[in-house]
Amino acid sequence: MRIENRMNKIFPQAFFDKVQRLCAAYQQAALTLTTLTATLLWCVAANVATAADVHIVNYRFSQSKTVPLLRLEGIILRGDVEKYKTALERVLGCSADECGPDGTGVRAVVSLDSSGGSLLEGIALAEAFREDAVATVIEADQSCLSACALAFLGGTGVWSTGGIGYFRDRTIEPGAKLGFHSPFFPSSKVSQILEEKQVTNLLDLTRMSISKFAGHLNRFGINPLVFDAIIEMGQDEYFMIDRAERLYYTNTTLPQFPPHLLGVSSNDAIRNVCARLIAEFYKIPLEQGQNYLGDARMEDVSRDQADRVISGFPVDESPYVLSACGVPKDNRSEIASTVFLYRSGSDAAYLESFLKYQNATEQGWSSVSPGKNIGPVMNTLNHFMIPASTDLMGLPASISDYIASQRYASASGPMPQRSSGNGANLLFDATDARSWVYGDVIITERVGTAQLYRDLKEEADGSFIDLALSRDFDNSFVRSGHYGMNGNAFYWAAFVQGNQSYMLRVEYNHPGKDIRPDENKITKAFACSTDFSGVRLPCFH
Repeated sequence: MRIENRMNKIFPQAFFDKVQRLCAAYQQAALTLTTLTATLLWCVAANVATAADVHIVNYRFSQSKTVPLLRLEGIILRGDVEKYKTALERVLGCSADECGPDGTGVRAVVSLDSSGGSLLEGIALAEAFREDAVATVIEADQSCLSACALAFLGGTGVWSTGGIGYFRDRTIEPGAKLGFHSPFFPSSKVSQILEEKQVTNLLDLTRMSISKFAGHLNRFGINPLVFDAIIEMGQDEYFMIDRAERLYYTNTTLPQFPPHLLGVSSNDAIRNVCARLIAEFYKIPLEQGQNYLGDARMEDVSRDQADRVISGFPVDESPYVLSACGVPKDNRSEIASTVFLYRSGSDAAYLESFLKYQNATEQGWSSVSPGKNIGPVMNTLNHFMIPASTDLMGLPASISDYIASQRYASASGPMPQRSSGNGANLLFDATDARSWVYGDVIITERVGTAQLYRDLKEEADGSFIDLALSRDFDNSFVRSGHYGMNGNAFYWAAFVQGNQSYMLRVEYNHPGKDIRPDENKITKAFACSTDFSGVRLPCFH
C-alpha cells in the first residue's frame, strides 16, 4: 500500500489538502522534528540520499523472541514505510498477512537508531508496526529521538485468545536513548515566513501539527500527565526516557530479566509498586502517589475475603475508596509478583482487592488490571519495583549482562572472514552479524554464544519444517529442507567452538522447492569457505 493511502486512514483528506497548499508556499520552511532535517517534515523532497536504511540483521532476535530482527538506521523520510514493508516481507518470506506471529505474539522485531526526520513518516511507521504485529526495541548503544520516538511507539504484538488482541511491545535496553519533543519551525525560517505575510498559515499548520502530534501520543498510550512536558520541549530539548518514572508515563518496558537482579528488598519493591498503583487509580502524578504512602512501614493491615492476612501499607483515605496497598502475607516470599489496592468490603471485617499488579517472573503476561492502560504485556513490569527517580543508566550491570546473554551476545568469537560475497551484495556488516542478498536469496551470518548453536539445532529438528538433509559433524551441523507454512527452501549450517558459535542461514524466498543452480553454487561457496576458529565443514576449500 502506498504511503498516501495509508495516511488517509489516519488523517482526513482536508488535512492533506491544507498541507499541500502550505507546502507550495513553504518549500524552504518546512516544519521539522530535528535540526538535521529542517526541511523534511511536510514538504519532503522526492529523492534524498540521507533517507533511512532498513537492514535484515538476523533471523532470531533472542532466546524468548525467535523472530527476525530488522534495523532501521538514519533520517526518517517519506518512503521509509515502503522500505520497511519490503524488508519485512523479504525476511519473512511471505507477506505479514500470510505469516502469523510466533509464540510471543509478534512477527519480527525492529531495532531503531535515528535522530529523527519526518513527523508524518514517523507516525506512519508506528501505524505500520502495529498493523504488522512487529515489536520495537532501542538497543543499549542506540539512540531514537524525535520522529524516531514516534515510530517506536508503534511496537505491537497480537494475541487471539483471552480477549487480549493488540498489546504494546516496545522496550528500551539500559544505556539506550529515547527522546521526544514537539514539532517546530526552525527559527531561521520564521523571519522569512513573516516577511511573506504568511502568519495565518503558519499558525494553522502549527496548530494542526501539534494536534496530530498529541493525538498520536494519546493513541499509543502515553500518559496525558506528561503531554505538556513533551510539547514544551523545543528544538534542542528532549523529554528523555532516562528514569523509571518515565517508563511508567510512556508505557515502555525494559527487556525481560529476573526481578531479583534489581537488588531491591521485597518491602521496598512493594512500596514502589503501591505508589504506581495509587497514581494509576487516581490518575495523578507518580510523586503524589508516593505521598499517599508517606513514611508508613509494612504491617499487617487486615484480612482479605479468603481470610488471609494482608501485609502492606495503610492509606489514610476514605476506607470504601482506598484503605491499603499490599499483598497476602503468604505471598511475601515472591518479589512483588502480585500487589493489590484494597478497600473495605461490604463487611468491614475484611478488605477486598480492586486493582492488581501482576508481574510475570517468567515468560507470560504482566499487567495492571482491571483496565488496559498498563498492559497486558508479554514481558515483565520490573520497573514498577524501583524508585521513580532511578536513573536507568545506573541499573546494576548484571541486568545488562543478562539481557545480552538472552540475545546470544558473545564477548569474543570473530566473524569468519570473507574475501568476497561470491556474487551476493552485502546489506549489513557488524562485528557480530552480516547479511547479504542474491536475487531472492537472503544470506545471514551471526556469531554468538554456544546457546545460539543449541537453540538453532533444536529449531531445525522441530516439526514445522520438512528436512531434506540432516548431517551432524564434530562441532557443526547442516540442515536443509522446506518450511511447511510457505514451502520456501532453506539451508542452515552452524559451528561451535567452546562457548562461541557461528551460524549461516540461507533463505530462498521464492515459491517452489527447486533451488536454481546459481543459488546452489553461492550456497556452497559460503558454506564451504567458512572457517570458524578452526571448525570447518568437510567440504571446506
